[in-house]
Amino acid sequence: MPENKTDSSAGRLESLDVLRVVATVAVVAIHVSAATLLNTPREALGYAVAGFLNQASRFAVPAFVLITGAGLFLTYGQRRDVSWLHYFRRRFQAIGVPYLLWSVAYFFFYRVVERDFTALIPGLLKALATASAVYTFYYFIIIVPFYLLFPLLRPLAHSRWLGPVTVLALALNGLIVWFGFPHVKFHLGPVLSRLWPYGGFTPLWWAGPFFLGAWLALRWESAGAWLRRCWAALMGLAAILLVWVLVEFQAYVSAGRLAYVATNFRPSAYTYGLAVMPAIIGLGEVLTGRSAGVRRAIRWLSRLSFGVYLVHPLVMSVARNILGLLDLGALEYLALNLLLVLALSYLASFILARLPLGGGLIGLGRR
Repeated sequence: MPENKTDSSAGRLESLDVLRVVATVAVVAIHVSAATLLNTPREALGYAVAGFLNQASRFAVPAFVLITGAGLFLTYGQRRDVSWLHYFRRRFQAIGVPYLLWSVAYFFFYRVVERDFTALIPGLLKALATASAVYTFYYFIIIVPFYLLFPLLRPLAHSRWLGPVTVLALALNGLIVWFGFPHVKFHLGPVLSRLWPYGGFTPLWWAGPFFLGAWLALRWESAGAWLRRCWAALMGLAAILLVWVLVEFQAYVSAGRLAYVATNFRPSAYTYGLAVMPAIIGLGEVLTGRSAGVRRAIRWLSRLSFGVYLVHPLVMSVARNILGLLDLGALEYLALNLLLVLALSYLASFILARLPLGGGLIGLGRR
């Protein structure tokens, strides 16, 4: 962590580190549990556990958007002068270079696995343009527009309008979520979804978490103290809302519509995320305030989070081949798969971070 940060800034970053680590584990859990859901009979215990894990982890992507908003406004929002050339160069080093290199690697990896060597160059260019080299890279389409738009949004850091803009963004996202998809007891959803197709890869759909992160980062003295006091109550509220998420999950699975509940943009999942994300940040305030060892461990895990995100699809392929040699039930397979993917992904990220040029592969190049 940079030494010129104030104690307040350090506290904000450490609490966000906790959310980043938990969200990283949740992203892996979503993808590991999805494999079980797609290949396990619904009556199996492993299916039920995978469903719970998958739905409880649905806050992960909004959490990363929140962290992005907090990080940008904390790092650049309070400076008098910003070199935008340096800003965009840093963003390209931290995000663009890993994206390009890993996209190329995944594109050719899957072509070799599938033994498909037709139209390699056009296919690669399309994969790079659409972030489709691997199924997890849709996150880049979500996050890059915020980096590009931030120079226009930065004045809000010094404005009294940041609070109202945050409330408006959260409310607008709520309306979009409510009307953008059909759900159990509201029949206008399908009509409006035809008029306004799903736009989950555009900033408008993610503005709420982004501005919430910005507001928390810039109002940390009061917000952090409140979250530290109320994190348990917020976690209890999140647990209640998770029941709504799971009831919706069961309803749509029973109707044969598993794909619908594989999205964050449902009324239940959106509301649950707004409770569980600040609860985890508040818990982070408590944990990082108790022990220097805990702070160091969280900082280390957080530093490798982007690497875990980048490498874990490849690790999942390796883990699937390893576990395929064993005669495991669905529940045992799910548990071992999750542990193996997490362990190997962190190990791979740790090794890359220590190589001379490896840090640049996971966004840890020189600042």
